[in-house]
Amino acid sequence: MILYHATPKRNLDSIRKHGLLPTRTTGKVKGVWLHTESRKPWAILHTIKRHNLKSFDDVVLLKVKVKRSAVTRRQRGLWTTDSVITDFQVIDFGSVTESPVGA
Repeated sequence: MILYHATPKRNLDSIRKHGLLPTRTTGKVKGVWLHTESRKPWAILHTIKRHNLKSFDDVVLLKVKVKRSAVTRRQRGLWTTDSVITDFQVIDFGSVTESPVGA
């Protein structure tokens, strides 16, 4: 499965060094939270609100590939995993905010 993880940009150096760690979760449900492509806008806004960030520029998206057996569906488009994720791609934020409709 291809899923995404939204996180404050300030976390990126640590994530590059150690990976996405389920033990670093601060919410009620422990695990790395992932979302589908359709939930990107929600995830970005949720990250801004939850981490008290100033703007969209303070958020980075990570694209990850995980096995379906390694994730638990929490609700439509939202998943968690107990696995450490070390293989990811940083997504350019501009590609998230572009309109899918041509000019």
